Amino acid sequence: MALPRITTGAVVLLLAAVGLLRATMGDGPKGGALIGVWVGLALWALAMWWLLDQCARHLNGRFGRWVAPGLLGLVLLYLWQIIVVGFEVPRVLLPAPSAVGEALINRWAVLALNLWLAGSTIIFSISYSLSSPENIF
Repeated sequence: MALPRITTGAVVLLLAAVGLLRATMGDGPKGGALIGVWVGLALWALAMWWLLDQCARHLNGRFGRWVAPGLLGLVLLYLWQIIVVGFEVPRVLLPAPSAVGEALINRWAVLALNLWLAGSTIIFSISYSLSSPENIF
């Protein structure tokens, strides 16, 4: 069966991802000085490609068909985080996903109010347009 192979691969890749991320965090060297980390990241990405392929081929059912797309989303967030942190990209140009999440949590009250206002405006506009067809044109 493919499930034990997929599970083992996922655990190994998760441990490797944590190790690579820890190597880029902190006050250590950054950018090109981390050549071993970038080579490791390229190998990790190839292994993750294999894992995503195995998930897409062998996992079926209601849950199984969502594993590969969900995992791909997490991989993209991880790559965004490690590249932004590893190359010290300024927060103004491209914030790390962890900084975005932190801002969402810290400013949730303001964001929730704006989201509610924008959502209610959009819903009102759509319902008004659909209530009478002559309003559309």
